[in-house]
This record gives sequence, structure tokens and C-alpha cells, in this order.
Amino acid sequence: MKVKCLDVLFSKIVNFPTVQGIKKDRKNEHSNESRGRFFYKQARGTAKSGINPLLMLEYEKAAKKRTFDLLPFFYERWGVKKIIQKTANALKKTKPSEITIDEYGVVDSGELQAWCERAEVVLGLR
Repeated sequence: MKVKCLDVLFSKIVNFPTVQGIKKDRKNEHSNESRGRFFYKQARGTAKSGINPLLMLEYEKAAKKRTFDLLPFFYERWGVKKIIQKTANALKKTKPSEITIDEYGVVDSGELQAWCERAEVVLGLR
């Protein structure tokens, strides 16, 4: 099914304030089930926590706005360090007007591949 692409949403890494009162035996964590939250121990019972960047495609289906997470595809394609504001701007410039999704809300991988190649040209990677 073809749907209209509305926007590419991007947010940088969000760091939360330092947490105090951390026990010695608590380990560094990276939680996949909580949308990429991370937790790193520091010295003397303190820790840093935060959320990894988000990269979402907003589209319209049946007069409702919905989102699709683009980050796993572009992490696999470009690696972790390349999802920055410059990359998000290139994806916004090359965003297709329509994209094919299945009944479960998954974007067609061929169209994602073509979109990725257009963004690589804008970024100067090709």
C-alpha cells in the first residue's frame, strides 16, 4: 500500500542528570526494550543515563499520522557514528513523497535502499 510521507523526525542523544546512590554491584546497561536507554556507572556511587538518538519516518495512513523507526536500517547501512544532524538533513532532503508499506507498517526494503543511496549522494559518500 502506498502512503504519503510527511516528515523525518530526528532527536540527538539525550543525557539525563547524574544519578546518585548507585550500588557497587550494579553493572553498565544498555536496554533494548526501553527504546535505547543506557546507563553507565561513574565513580563514587554515581551514574549517567540517557536515551540514544531517534530517527523516525512520519507517514499518513487512513487519515492518521503514524511513525516507522528508520534507525535500525541506517545503523546497519552506515554504522552508529553516522546518524547525526547532517545525516538527518540529507534524509529529509531526499525523502520520497510516497512509500510502500505492508499491512504491519513495515516499509519496503527496496525503497529504503533507494532512499539511502540518494542520501549518500547528498552526503558525498558516493
